[in-house]
Amino acid sequence: MPPFQAMSEEAEETMKKVLTGLNESLEGKNYVCGSEITIADCSIAGIMGVLLTVDYDMSQWLHLVAWLNRMKAQTWWDECNKGIGMTQEFMKQTKASSDNQV
Repeated sequence: MPPFQAMSEEAEETMKKVLTGLNESLEGKNYVCGSEITIADCSIAGIMGVLLTVDYDMSQWLHLVAWLNRMKAQTWWDECNKGIGMTQEFMKQTKASSDNQV
């Protein structure tokens, strides 16, 4: 599979359903289980890191974006997620190299 192949329509619809459900569950709460950060937030944030890596547009899910911003504000976020920026840079370089070969 090429490194930048688009998500299938079925996968995209599934992703939207999952993000919508998470967004709805965050309404009125700062974190997944309430007002305090828990291991559930850390676990989900790790998965969300994949979407951040590919610059997935999550702007339609306002509660989710607010939660993600709270997670990014944690003192440990940058250290734990420095791989996101490294992966984004690698993907840009790989795509540029791939584009130049066509």
